[in-house]
Amino acid sequence: MFKSLFTVIASCLLVVTHAQSISRPTSVFEESYGQDGKPMTTKGKLIECSPMFQESWFSGIVQMNKGKVFTDDLFQYNLATQQLFFKKDTSVFAFTEPLLGFSLTKAEKGVEHTYQFKNGYPPIGKFGTNCIYQLLVNGCKVQLLKLQERKAQERYEYNQPIKWVYKDEISWYAYLPATRQIRAVKNNIAAITQTLPEFSTVINRFDVNKKGKKLDEPTLSLLFESLNK
Repeated sequence: MFKSLFTVIASCLLVVTHAQSISRPTSVFEESYGQDGKPMTTKGKLIECSPMFQESWFSGIVQMNKGKVFTDDLFQYNLATQQLFFKKDTSVFAFTEPLLGFSLTKAEKGVEHTYQFKNGYPPIGKFGTNCIYQLLVNGCKVQLLKLQERKAQERYEYNQPIKWVYKDEISWYAYLPATRQIRAVKNNIAAITQTLPEFSTVINRFDVNKKGKKLDEPTLSLLFESLNK
């Protein structure tokens, strides 16, 4: 049974959080959502794929202002709107109060996976301090941040009606806590060396054979971990 998201004030562990529908007059979303938080239609057009970080619901910890913590529900994160959902019984709501950060945890084949998200970083480009990044490497010298934007785009096929599909745009950023600087980085050794010249010695020692090649996310994370040693 599908239910519309609506404005609520939820109380948990003496913590007050706010929630409301994510629908807006200019949004591609209508007010029809499944229990997985997935929009069923967009302005009469079917949309393929999901705006959610992952299809399943997560347990998690949500950190809010003034030390508030919210833990007692299941959570999903919408990459298209940068909003966190929580589910009570069969109803789905969205946080609208600014979040300091949150972690999402689930078990797969007996292995527990935790994903950390955080905002409050300095503005860069079109992104302000409320932009939510996935924290891949949390180091005292440099942090590796991932920004995964999921955007609804039109897809054209010959002799077929126009379709809408969600596609990802991924970018990475380096954050230096000591100077509170944030810098956009590309996933290859040469570009990272130019962006982080203060770490050039360690970067070039990491793997000189990959200077012109794109690094996958696990390798990029290993590189940033080495910068913090």
